[in-house]
Amino acid sequence: MSVGFPHFGNVYIPIKAMARRLGAPDGKVIIPPPITQRTLDLGVKYSPQEACLPYKLTLGSLIEACELGADTLIQARGTGICRLGYYAKGQEQMLQDLGYNAHFLTLDVSHNKFISIIRLIQGMSDNTPWREIISAFFFSIGKLFALDRVEKVVQKVRAVEVEKGTA
Repeated sequence: MSVGFPHFGNVYIPIKAMARRLGAPDGKVIIPPPITQRTLDLGVKYSPQEACLPYKLTLGSLIEACELGADTLIQARGTGICRLGYYAKGQEQMLQDLGYNAHFLTLDVSHNKFISIIRLIQGMSDNTPWREIISAFFFSIGKLFALDRVEKVVQKVRAVEVEKGTA
């Protein structure tokens, strides 16, 4: 199983760390390239016209993950203020229509988040004991929190224009 997911900033770092912690060899976690014009072009080409930009970007990113060899894709689903939770089904159908036979693992982001994440991890890791799954989960969450702290520092120390247009 080669697992891919849409590219969302630096979220790939904790996902890859968790996969390695669970024993996934290099090449089994497919990290799609950062969002580019090509990603957008793919998403625009294969998305419904009325779809929002994030839908198009995540679809383009999933296509790129499939092109890199992903046969299993992770996507969020659920209800909430954003339509992201509704993307998985439509994107799965579009990828099948394009000839990609990727299996979708969906992460329910609306209810029982912890249990949903643990079940997702269990689905990716054959017969890994629960203790190792939970350990890998908390290890990756630690990395995610560390990334958040780094981002906050970067936002404070990054150079900005004092007067608009002077840089």
